[in-house]
Amino acid sequence: MIHMPDIEKELTLSQVASRLNMSRAHLYRLLDRGEISSHQVGRELRIGLVDLVRFQKRRDRDCEELAQRFSRQASTRAEATGEIAALL
Repeated sequence: MIHMPDIEKELTLSQVASRLNMSRAHLYRLLDRGEISSHQVGRELRIGLVDLVRFQKRRDRDCEELAQRFSRQASTRAEATGEIAALL
């Protein structure tokens, strides 16, 4: 949860990469694809804490959806295998 004083907090790319446990190179790829919003401050890029939290929530939701899809696929495969075995 973001506290109101932190709502406008901005992070450096190193801080964001550390929080996301990824390399700066990977973070740059995410920025290039527009998956995380950033803006220029002088010569450096900054990412708003709100934008970081938004990205994390979207990533968590996407991972959950992918896990559910794989789970359904495994269940469907098991059901199909059972039906085929019953026919033999």
